[in-house]
Amino acid sequence: MIMRRIARNSVVRAIARRVLPSSFRGKVVATVIKPPEVDWFRKMLAVNASMSVVPGRVLMVCGSLQPGGAERQVVNTLIGLADSPVESVTLLCDYLEGGTPEKRDFYLPLALESGAPVRTIKTHGQRHNEEGLPQAFLDIAPQLHPSLVLDITNLYFEFRTMRPEVVHAWLDWSNVRVGLAAMLAGVPKVVLSGRNLSPRHFDLNTEYFHPIYKALSEYSGDRVIFLNNSQAGACDYADWLEMPSDRIDVIRNGVQFTDDLRPSSEYNVAFRERLGIPADAPLIGGMFRFSAEKQPLLWIESAAKIAEIMPDAHFILFGQGSMLSVMQRAVKEHGIEMQTHFFGVIAPALNGLSPCDLIMLTSTGEGTPNVLLEAQWLGLPVVTTDAGGAGEAVLDGITGTVVKQNDADVIADATVTILQNEKFREMAREAGPAFISERYGMSRMIRETLSVYKLEGGANLEIPSSQAVESEVQ
Repeated sequence: MIMRRIARNSVVRAIARRVLPSSFRGKVVATVIKPPEVDWFRKMLAVNASMSVVPGRVLMVCGSLQPGGAERQVVNTLIGLADSPVESVTLLCDYLEGGTPEKRDFYLPLALESGAPVRTIKTHGQRHNEEGLPQAFLDIAPQLHPSLVLDITNLYFEFRTMRPEVVHAWLDWSNVRVGLAAMLAGVPKVVLSGRNLSPRHFDLNTEYFHPIYKALSEYSGDRVIFLNNSQAGACDYADWLEMPSDRIDVIRNGVQFTDDLRPSSEYNVAFRERLGIPADAPLIGGMFRFSAEKQPLLWIESAAKIAEIMPDAHFILFGQGSMLSVMQRAVKEHGIEMQTHFFGVIAPALNGLSPCDLIMLTSTGEGTPNVLLEAQWLGLPVVTTDAGGAGEAVLDGITGTVVKQNDADVIADATVTILQNEKFREMAREAGPAFISERYGMSRMIRETLSVYKLEGGANLEIPSSQAVESEVQ
């Protein structure tokens, strides 16, 4: 990593002038930015702050509510907690604006149905000087990027104002910011929820993730709690942070459906007709973010192999992302453009999955892919690569096939084998819904989450059993 002097970077100097207290600015522009060290954050967290909390108050934090599996689980948890005996639950996001390609407010309407407050994080950095911030933070802040300093500052004042007993962060970007800010503010219980394998596998990793996580992981007891939604994810984070795997609790995703959410056969027929897909044509579906870790080009190559064996097969892709144009070119290059349909994002997701005969996922890294849960609840067989927690989310050989190789021929062969085996498809129709209800029930997830919180006053003991929250994750 090449070090660079902020004083020579007019863009960064402008950011510093805009977002940092005046006394920070001279220190920042005279500092050489270098990769953060874990000792910086150890020193920052060395002084234990105290806070007079409101017992039972829970504050959740996530980057946005864009279409995504993690974001959908944030909303599921918000809904469940709002209907549980907590004092209150509030969701804070960095971004909630609509009308953007990212659709950062995609799940906002559903989140608001919970009745819980949902809003963006307030900007405090321009209104406070260092007198309101811990000295340990002030000492290290000049060595950090100004935007990271601002984010931690904003969260710190949110926590000091709202006085939650528990702060629950979701996804790496929020986890590290929230973890530091909550500890500095004196929040007694900080929950950091990973939703995939560790960041080292993904392009979204940054140089400060590991040292911040490492410093936070060194707290013993139950003040800093690490969660993951799969055993594979928990083990991978533990290996990355060099800590025992049992230090990370596994709480599997929660979904719960009612029969009225199941699309009708008439709907399925009309959906196919609208897209020009014959009623008897095998239809293979995919629903995921169009980004590298989902391996969409492998998905398309597998589709082309399937089409060689089953020329009447059609393929439909639901989602959005930066690789859309690359995928569209690949479809043409493989000669399957007349059989492949790019639908975009669909809500609820069940309406896109239900008309399909099989759902295929070819990711290289996954936490718990909600699309696999949804498909199996519908009774659809699935084929997935053994990516992270994906293999844990399938009854291999009963509700689908977990492919051990990232190989288009192997994936296509597994898919064709299922499509040509009516007995297997009948077995998946019977076993899928029961498997999902038993292992991924919504009430179970909320109960386990409250158990981790260990709220004062016993608010972790009982929750209503009638929660019915349908899942619609891309």
